[in-house]
Amino acid sequence: MVSKLSQLQTELLAALLESGLSKEASTSSPRTSSWPHFLGS
Repeated sequence: MVSKLSQLQTELLAALLESGLSKEASTSSPRTSSWPHFLGS
């Protein structure tokens, strides 16, 4: 149960970070736009 919860939390955090980074990349400095690609590779 605990491992399942932690796995879900990890996936949720990853999704939140990804969406947050893409949002920042499109709105703030162009330097941040390379982060999603860097994390994906």
